[in-house]
Amino acid sequence: MTTSTPDQLPLLGSGAHLHPRDGACLMEYVSVLVGEPFTDHPRCTDQVVADLARRVNDATSDGGRPELARRAPDLCRTGPGHPGTSAAVVVAVLEAAAAGQPGNAKLARHLYRARRRLERSTTAGSGLRQSLADGCYRRGSAAHALTTAIRSATCLPEPERDAALAGFLDAGLAAARAYEPGAHGRSDRSSAAVATPTCTS
Repeated sequence: MTTSTPDQLPLLGSGAHLHPRDGACLMEYVSVLVGEPFTDHPRCTDQVVADLARRVNDATSDGGRPELARRAPDLCRTGPGHPGTSAAVVVAVLEAAAAGQPGNAKLARHLYRARRRLERSTTAGSGLRQSLADGCYRRGSAAHALTTAIRSATCLPEPERDAALAGFLDAGLAAARAYEPGAHGRSDRSSAAVATPTCTS
């Protein structure tokens, strides 16, 4: 993973910001890094990956958030993804979350649905209809699944929570890079290799 970034970039903070001098969320940071207008929806990043990054940014502690900036160069190179990338990213994130909580029924349900979606996307082809379906999925089921995954880490102590959230982002990035139509959107570099702390209560 690339670890070098230009000097004098904004400091990472939670939420949205009006100007880089006020700070930036991770995706606003990416927009500055690539020279796009200041926004948390830069064109260089796949939409579901960007959604994941915004959620991870806001759920990470103030102390752990600066570490997320190391992922910014990789976030610059993930979009726009192929049809099916959205489902591949969601599957990878849910797999990473479920690895830490194998008994979490909500994660299991979302993971089953995301895998079904990924299977369908490999045979759906491309075109306007597929693009519209993918857009609906990103705003609906994918968003709900990512919310569930992020919430699954909130029971962890701060350092473990930050590590789990960063693992979710790494899993999503790996899936976005590896996804190819006809390959079932899966790769050996997916979230299976990401160690996720387990909640204990």
